Amino acid sequence: MTSRTDAPPSAARELRLALLLVLAGAGLLFLAGGQDWATGTLLAPAPLPSTRLTATGSMVVSGLSGLAVLGLAGLAAVAATKGRGRALVGALLAAAGVVTVLVVVRTLIGGAPDALGAAPAMSSFTVWPWVGLLAGLLLAAGGLVVAVRGQRWAALSSRYDAPAARAQRPPPRPEVAAWDALDRGRDPTLEVPDPDAAADPTHDPDPTAPPAPVDDPVEAGPDDPA
Repeated sequence: MTSRTDAPPSAARELRLALLLVLAGAGLLFLAGGQDWATGTLLAPAPLPSTRLTATGSMVVSGLSGLAVLGLAGLAAVAATKGRGRALVGALLAAAGVVTVLVVVRTLIGGAPDALGAAPAMSSFTVWPWVGLLAGLLLAAGGLVVAVRGQRWAALSSRYDAPAARAQRPPPRPEVAAWDALDRGRDPTLEVPDPDAAADPTHDPDPTAPPAPVDDPVEAGPDDPA
C-alpha cells in the first residue's frame, strides 16, 4: 500500500492550496494596481496653492494589470489541465510572480519621487506597493506548487465527464480504492462486490449502508445428498 502522502486526498489538498495561493496573489495584485502607490506635495510660489501628486500602481509599473489577468487566467488553466501541461502553467505563474516581485522591489528602491515622475518637496510610498509585493510572492508560491506537484493531480474537469467517458476510464489501483473506501467511512477489508456498481460504473454506493452479509459455506454431511 502506498503512503498517506500519495493518496488522492493529499493531492486534493495540495490542489486547493495552490488554487488559493494563485487566486489570492492575482486578486491582491489586481486590487493594488488601482490604488495610489506614491503621494507627494509639489510646492508653488506664493500665493499659488501647493499641488498634491499621486501615482497609482498601474502608472508606476506598466503591465501590472496584465500580470494580474495572467494570474486569473492561469487559475482556470490549472483547474482544466493535467500532467505536463499543468506543470507548464505552474511555471508561467511562478515566472509572473517573480517578475511582479522584481518590478515592485525596483520601484521601492527607486524612491517615491521616481515613481511620481517629479521632485516634490515631500513624497512617500503608501502601503499598496507592499501589498503588490505580497501578491507577487503569493503568485510565485502558488505557481511553484503547481509546477512541482501538479502532474500528480487529477483534472477537475474529469468529474463532469459523461457517464460513457467515465466508464471507459481504467479502474483505480487497489491501494487508491482502499483510501477512497476509508474516506467514505468504510473498512476496505470488509468490502464485498456491489452488483449495482458492476452494472453501472457511475454508481456510488451509500456510505452509510452496512456491508452486505456473506453466507458461510455449510459442509455437506454424510447423509446429505451430494
